[in-house]
Amino acid sequence: MTLLFGQYLKPEIVTQLAKTRGGVADIMRGGERRDLTLLFVDIRGFTSMSESMSAHDVTEVVQMYLDHLSGTIFTWDGTVDKYVGDEIVAFWNAPRLQENHALLAVRCAYDLINRAPELQQRLLAKGLPPVRWGIGVNTGPAVVGMMGSRSRLQYTALGDTVNTAARFCANAPAFHLLIGQPTYDMCKDYIAVDLVPGVQLKGKSAETFRIYQVVAIRETPTSPWVQFPTELATQAHQEFAQQYTQKSILAAGNAEAKEILVGTEAQEALAGQAAQESGPAS
Repeated sequence: MTLLFGQYLKPEIVTQLAKTRGGVADIMRGGERRDLTLLFVDIRGFTSMSESMSAHDVTEVVQMYLDHLSGTIFTWDGTVDKYVGDEIVAFWNAPRLQENHALLAVRCAYDLINRAPELQQRLLAKGLPPVRWGIGVNTGPAVVGMMGSRSRLQYTALGDTVNTAARFCANAPAFHLLIGQPTYDMCKDYIAVDLVPGVQLKGKSAETFRIYQVVAIRETPTSPWVQFPTELATQAHQEFAQQYTQKSILAAGNAEAKEILVGTEAQEALAGQAAQESGPAS
């Protein structure tokens, strides 16, 4: 069973769990209700973008993205719940208790955005297009444990807290982090936020349900503020997208195909394609 948890947790935590009394065996006995912080992250506009890519390139982009972001989640002691296409679901405060689980998730989200240019550089080096992602984080009660069919059990979390985190992610623009009131309440000494107006989530009352964008963060309650790296990541993405487009023009010019466009026509066609790929999430 320790091998089973190797896919959810970084190795140090798996080893620590195995040594504790009950350890992994306790986790396997059934679900429990506890407060969790959920993080959802997925690529903006990837469905339409992937339609113009080869199957091999789609697979490679997703694999590099999942590896890069999962590594960051493990750095912040998060548990990777599942991958759904290009979406990653992670949570904190299970299987082991983490008193500052909301702040860990928000700090992880900062790193997921701050380290975006590292992935863009590696994608460009392989001739692959840069990608952008949005993040939603929510805190509250959920049922967590081993669930599924007899043939396929999975350590996962269920409940409204989980569903709401997914909706935050769906509404988050590229390189933005959206959170709810419970997460803000647990982190308010460490984060600065803006209220997000005009976002109505299904089944939620606008009067009682607030959504915030995290705009700054600090190490301690008295440390100086550090801006969330949304703008820096966006600028870096635009630069990498331009470089990718230029490489594509060169590749098209070197290809021996009669239908290849060159010069101004190629630039216009590729610029239109790049604009389409960087559009809103599908």
